Amino acid sequence: MVALLVILAIVVAGLPLTAVLLVTVACRQEETAHSMAGCAPGRLARAARRLLAFKAVSITRPTSRQPADRRAATAEALTTTGPRSAG
Repeated sequence: MVALLVILAIVVAGLPLTAVLLVTVACRQEETAHSMAGCAPGRLARAARRLLAFKAVSITRPTSRQPADRRAATAEALTTTGPRSAG
């Protein structure tokens, strides 16, 4: 009887921890794949979406993304250009 209660306690305590771990790993997959507005990138992400009842209905993808080299060039241009003088 005591063994059954211990097993039940382990299962009850383990379920929320398992769910948190599942959602954490799936969130990292979604961030890496930039797939929050589209299809889930893998089985874990699909399971987490099912667990959380997540539906990407009104989420849209950005219309354009700057490539990393263009962002760096823009940032460099902004920092190398000095203040404009009024005279």
